[in-house]
Amino acid sequence: MKSHQSFLRKVLYLAGMAVLLYPLSLLGQPRAIQANVPGGVLARIRYEQNLSYAELGEVDPASETLKLATLGFRCVAVDVLWEKAYRYQITEDWTSLSATLEQIARLQPHFINVWRFQGWNLSFNVSVEWDDYRDRYFWVIRGIKFLDQGQRYNQRDMRLYWDEGWFTGYKIGRSDEYRQFRRLFRQDKDFFDWYNPDWEVDRRDNWLVARESFLEAVDMVDNRGVRRRGIDPYLFFSEPAKTRMWYAEALEEEGTFGQRARRNWELALDAWTYGRQTVQLDRRDVGFGVREFTTQSGYRFRVLDLPALEQEETVLRQRLELLTTGVKEQLRRQKIAQLPPEERKLVEADFATLSQEERARRKKIEAGKLYIHPHEIVKHAPKTVKAEAESILRQLQEVWEKIREVRLCRTIINYSYWEQRCKAEASPLGLKARELLYRAYQAYRKDPVSARKPYEEAFAAWRQVLDRYALLKEDPSLLDDLILHIRRYEEVLKRHDEPFPDDFILKDVLEARPPETPIGNFGR
Repeated sequence: MKSHQSFLRKVLYLAGMAVLLYPLSLLGQPRAIQANVPGGVLARIRYEQNLSYAELGEVDPASETLKLATLGFRCVAVDVLWEKAYRYQITEDWTSLSATLEQIARLQPHFINVWRFQGWNLSFNVSVEWDDYRDRYFWVIRGIKFLDQGQRYNQRDMRLYWDEGWFTGYKIGRSDEYRQFRRLFRQDKDFFDWYNPDWEVDRRDNWLVARESFLEAVDMVDNRGVRRRGIDPYLFFSEPAKTRMWYAEALEEEGTFGQRARRNWELALDAWTYGRQTVQLDRRDVGFGVREFTTQSGYRFRVLDLPALEQEETVLRQRLELLTTGVKEQLRRQKIAQLPPEERKLVEADFATLSQEERARRKKIEAGKLYIHPHEIVKHAPKTVKAEAESILRQLQEVWEKIREVRLCRTIINYSYWEQRCKAEASPLGLKARELLYRAYQAYRKDPVSARKPYEEAFAAWRQVLDRYALLKEDPSLLDDLILHIRRYEEVLKRHDEPFPDDFILKDVLEARPPETPIGNFGR
């Protein structure tokens, strides 16, 4: 009897397994593109979510073989290799480190953080271990090439392209040794033979190459259905324009002025505002100012829409007050009646008879206790116009959300400053001030005694620039650069046995950002 029951159970198990084979085949059937076979459920999901190897990037036979060779212990092998890589870095065994990183990449080619972390490690951590800037530069480029290698296996992840742009731009163009790095980069024939042999010589600049990487990342999101990950949208979409600005600034710092400098600042302004709408730029150059973003509620807005949005808000408020004539005045009287006697007297007094202090106090009361929000007006609106008033309020709420997001965006990326900076730098006055300051510094390097007049001419030009473009005084880096030249000017005056003038023409620069070691009598 027992053997008979056992036999029946086995038959039932086999029958159940046979029945399950059909749904499993529906789930796991592979996809065949050439035969136009959509595949099973899992294959379709992998295709739709871009999770199959064909969508992720290249399939490396050596990588797949190495995975099979670990016999299911790939995670253990990766942990061991990461530990080895750290040990090789600590002991400065750079050859073994490079080989170990290659092994890690083979085992985890589609794990994006392998490429991001180790790329950063090579360009930013390993490079600083060397004393010679040429060796540092080699490891910076090694990290950039490591990121490029990862892009082949992760073609639908914009972060590696973004990192490549960041490393090429900011590591080479903003390091302490950026002058040497930029020169080595321009002369690096091996890099451009690898990167793009057809690039013109005058385009071989780290900021322009970085811009290409940023534009590639942006294009992936805009036109190829790639999801933006891990980077604030305002910072993400603003970098192509920012690299144009850094390129224009670098040209002037290295002594290139005139038409070329002006043209690059104009291109930077276009990329920052309207993009290819105003000039013939790269098709990927959507001007940041006209790029559409979406609020949390789904409203679409553009950064350049702020004046129009503020005007729309004003018009809607006026419509609401006109529709509910008398309601706002009634609410104001009620609020005034609730004020303490002293404040009520101040509000009801003739504004022209008040002192400066009393006027300031009254404005504070008006903006606080007496402020009447449109919500209050709608709440007390007559029934005959209440529905229309509520409709206007909904429109106002949409506009408020857009205005809030636009202002947040402008604050995060300092939009107004960079717009004004581009305009200032592209103006004849700004170009003249930059060139005069550069000439003064060159004179200082040759003979400090002879640099007095050039510096005074340069400072006079910068006085005009700062007066016309006041937002420039909010940039600490620009002020620090001016202060560095002012300190050199102080040294020039010492050579002439003259004190630093109390009425110095850029006195406000020193007051806005006092140097640690005071210049002249400022800050003492």
